[in-house]
Amino acid sequence: MVTVILIGHQSIVQMLTTISNEAMRQRISMNYTFGPLNSQACKEYIKKKLAVVGCHLELFTPKALDLIHSYSNGTTMIIDSICTAALQIANAQKVDTINTDIIDTAFNEVSISL
Repeated sequence: MVTVILIGHQSIVQMLTTISNEAMRQRISMNYTFGPLNSQACKEYIKKKLAVVGCHLELFTPKALDLIHSYSNGTTMIIDSICTAALQIANAQKVDTINTDIIDTAFNEVSISL
C-alpha cells in the first residue's frame, strides 16, 4: 500500500472534483482544508516566518501588519507575496521598518500577478 499526502492551495481540491480525477478522489480517505488566518494568526505567521530565517526584529509596524491581513484576507500565499515584495522595497529604500506606505506599494506590485 502507498500513502500519498497532497498539500497545497484550495485549487487542488477543485482539481480533484473533476470527472477525470474521480478515481483518485475515491481513494482519498481523509481531507482537511485550512481556512484563512485571522488577524492575530496572520501576525504570528509573519513573525514565525521571519524567525525561521533568523530575524527576531519587529520589521513591520502594527498598522502594516493589519494592512497585510486586510489585503490578503488571511490567505497565506498572498501574505507571503506581500511580505516578500515589502522586504524587497524596504531593502531598496534602505529603511529598517516596513510601514503602511511600503505595504501599499508591495500590494500594488503583487496584485498584478494574483
